[in-house]
Amino acid sequence: MKLKTIIFIIDILIAVTAFGILYYVKTEEIFLSRIYFTTFIIYLPLWILFSRYYKKYSLLNKVPYRQIVKSIIWSAALTLFFMAGIVVLTDLKTISRQFILLIVFIPMIIEILLVGTISILKIYQSNTTIENIDQSNDHNSIVPNSKWIMFSAFMLIALFFIMIKIHIGHFAMYPWSELILFLLLFSWLISLLLTKKYAVNPSHNIYYAITPFIKSGIIMFLISAVIFFFFRTELLSRFILFGTIFAFTLCETIIQIVYYFSIPDKKNVQPILPQQNDISSQYKIKKNINKNNSSNLNQKLDFESKLNKIKSLPNRYQIIDFLKNELQTKNIDEADSTIISAISIENIEILNNNSRELLINFHRLNDMRRLNQYLIECHNKIRPEGYLVGNLEPLETNYLKLKHKMPKMLFAVLYPLYFTIFRVFPKIPILNKLYFAITQGKNRIISKYELYGRLNFCGFQIEKDILIDDKLYFITKKIRSISINKNPSYHPIVKLQRVGLHGNKIFIHKFRTMHPYSEFIQKDIYQIYGLDNTGNKIQNDPRITTWGKIMRQYWIDELPQLIDWVQGRLTLVGVRALSVHYHSLYPKDLQEFRTKYKPGIIPPYYADLPQNLEEKFASEKRYLLQKTRYPIRTDLKYCFAALSNIVIRGARSK
Repeated sequence: MKLKTIIFIIDILIAVTAFGILYYVKTEEIFLSRIYFTTFIIYLPLWILFSRYYKKYSLLNKVPYRQIVKSIIWSAALTLFFMAGIVVLTDLKTISRQFILLIVFIPMIIEILLVGTISILKIYQSNTTIENIDQSNDHNSIVPNSKWIMFSAFMLIALFFIMIKIHIGHFAMYPWSELILFLLLFSWLISLLLTKKYAVNPSHNIYYAITPFIKSGIIMFLISAVIFFFFRTELLSRFILFGTIFAFTLCETIIQIVYYFSIPDKKNVQPILPQQNDISSQYKIKKNINKNNSSNLNQKLDFESKLNKIKSLPNRYQIIDFLKNELQTKNIDEADSTIISAISIENIEILNNNSRELLINFHRLNDMRRLNQYLIECHNKIRPEGYLVGNLEPLETNYLKLKHKMPKMLFAVLYPLYFTIFRVFPKIPILNKLYFAITQGKNRIISKYELYGRLNFCGFQIEKDILIDDKLYFITKKIRSISINKNPSYHPIVKLQRVGLHGNKIFIHKFRTMHPYSEFIQKDIYQIYGLDNTGNKIQNDPRITTWGKIMRQYWIDELPQLIDWVQGRLTLVGVRALSVHYHSLYPKDLQEFRTKYKPGIIPPYYADLPQNLEEKFASEKRYLLQKTRYPIRTDLKYCFAALSNIVIRGARSK
């Protein structure tokens, strides 16, 4: 049994045992009453959920003891606050507050002591000290600035009591005031998680420094207002609830302004312009010129004689002509080539690494269960500047084939279902596991541009392709390393790398409107199609899906960026967040100028409506110059102008 599983079981046993013992101590009964059973059903999933969120089950052998303790404390704190919120808003409010506190606090203390004991034993056995433990992950600490959080919590509680004093003339705690306090703490914690305001690095711009705290106050207000309205909590004092939120937000903002002016000047931070290969972190690989060429007697590969032996190969002569025209001049030795028709990766694994100049697999890639794994294995076996040949039935021809085979009415009914199962399901977490368990990956629908993106991701460059019957045959060349990018666009919501403040790498979120892995062929597509007249997009970009065009037209794809705005990666108005490649197309001075500010959701060119790339450059420069002098006024002006053009003049994204 894995250590992670053992820790998971122990964690649950500690929580369940603590709950049971505390219940027995309180009631002297063994079997849970209805209301406590309901509490337990809520408590245990919350405990497991936040334990998983803070990775309590996988940190033990990876990070220092201090960081493990932080994860235990934070998972317990979230469990407590969510339990408190649920108890307040349901008929569970008769449950003792002391009981709710203890079922969280006692397991937390037990786990801290248990992990401490394990850590001491590990250190003793290995004869090492805490100082020798690798601290490389400290910068990814789960917990933001703890001192700020504690101070903020105490300030919120203090302001709450001050509001009670102002409202009723003296300090007192009533049942309704306890509900207000729980609601305040609940909304504060949610706003903290969404904005990550205490984890934001000191900014060179005061507006960026205080914005997270203003957003946090707005979120607290909205959460409290929604709960106040939907749960009919008319007995609660609106003055105390919303007055505390307003006073808390004001105090936090003032404190941050004072703090901003007290820290060393950071206004001279120089932008770090990103390298163009940041998105994939790939590097070019060169052919080994010292390859052993002593075997001059080796026979050159004769495609015609070799492929004629494969009796089951359809369209043999067209394929032979395609390969002869493209590869015959490469003087590939027959001994250095492998031709198979197999679905199993094992047929590739048996080959020696860097041993093949040519690898051909005539089995279509639509049936490959783990397509990237297959391509990576091919990459390992092929020499630098060697060739991989394969085929795929692409989405485009698959659609036409089925359309011609079925009556129109039947096709209109069945194709959406077919598309959903074989195209959509493989890309949705959880559903994809069910899909692959049933189909074993066979008959998956893959588009041409997804294939090209995957090949580029795995270190190959398309040399030539041809459509023969319903299959797309391709020749690719191994010219670069395999990408180490951990977030290729695949699922419905994608995480895209962009150039952010100071030229740092940031990730923004969008609904995917392109075929998966399309970002890896952006440079190639740009070289073929170029930019449109406005310079905003690649002209007639073939990577965009049909539904993606509709989503872009009405900005549906941009909605997940609201989370990026809340968490401070983007501002509401600002220059567009650009990919590394697109950013490199800008003049150097404008590259540096635009990285002095955070990118935004609403770009200035929706206010100016430039007609070409040069006008777009001028529009952004004009906006940034104005923003330097009057930041708030400029953003408001451009925001209203952009909304006016969108609503009245029908300005649309493409």
